[in-house]
Amino acid sequence: TKYGANSWNTSSTGKTFTATAVMRLVDQGRVDLGAPVRTYVPELQLKDADAAERVTVLQLFNHTAGWQGDFFEDTGDGDDALARYVERMATIEQDSPLGATVSYNNASLSLAGRLIEKVTGKPYEAAMRELVLDPVGLHDTWFFAKDIISRRFSVGHTRHEDGRITVDRPWALPRSAHPAGGMSATAADQL
Repeated sequence: TKYGANSWNTSSTGKTFTATAVMRLVDQGRVDLGAPVRTYVPELQLKDADAAERVTVLQLFNHTAGWQGDFFEDTGDGDDALARYVERMATIEQDSPLGATVSYNNASLSLAGRLIEKVTGKPYEAAMRELVLDPVGLHDTWFFAKDIISRRFSVGHTRHEDGRITVDRPWALPRSAHPAGGMSATAADQL
């Protein structure tokens, strides 16, 4: 979704940034890709108790966790948004056995965002700035509307089958989806 000549929503490219942050933590010896997610997020509860116990960090990124992936819950704008999102994951269905199939999974990336918070002791967005954005000079990439509103931008639009064009509302994903695709950036930062 384009947000103007200078900045737009990065959508699912945010998943790559989240994965990069976790790989930085792997390089630092703070995360093991083969470890169960509960090593880092012990409060994880799912409808499938076995999946909650055995899902690995790697499975969050290779889309083999098997649970419902399009689980978009607005858990507020506070620093507890991802913690509250993970609490609500206890309600999602396991669509396939753990590791059995590959299925695009936004919920897994939000859980990975919570893992980053737990390991770093910082809100996801601050950890991303420290682990990824600042080290590579991405100073025109943001997560919050308050950071974008003072810059040149435009909201996305949708053309309907009847020819109407409407402004997309809401224009941003909830904070709980930031790890899956809640960044906005300039074209230069994306390139």
